[in-house]
Amino acid sequence: MVSADMEHRVNQLRHDVDDVYELLAVTNKTVEETNGKVVAIATTQRRHGNRLDEIQCSLDLTVGRLERLEQGHERLEQRQLTQDAKLDAIEQRQQTQDAKLDAILAAVGGRPPVDGRRPGQEASVDSGGGSAV
Repeated sequence: MVSADMEHRVNQLRHDVDDVYELLAVTNKTVEETNGKVVAIATTQRRHGNRLDEIQCSLDLTVGRLERLEQGHERLEQRQLTQDAKLDAIEQRQQTQDAKLDAILAAVGGRPPVDGRRPGQEASVDSGGGSAV
């Protein structure tokens, strides 16, 4: 009986070892599949990281360009304000000159008529042979 019991135990142990090897094979296959997936995910993440770096670089360039455009716009606005001030000064001088010219014309007898003659000036003969006005 000892030998039958011992043989049964040896067979059981052999069967258990075979089952362990089978489980080990399945586990190894699962690990290999998982490693392949991890490598694929890592590769995808690396590509995404590279693309994000490219996008960040493009964004930095765009932000820099936008800042330069804003600075140019501010310079143009400042220039426009300066030109507006100069135009206002010119307009003021013209109004002053108009007032002075009106005063001079009033002192010499009023504004000249529409035909451009001064007061007291005789009408000239038309070069076309027409009559005097």
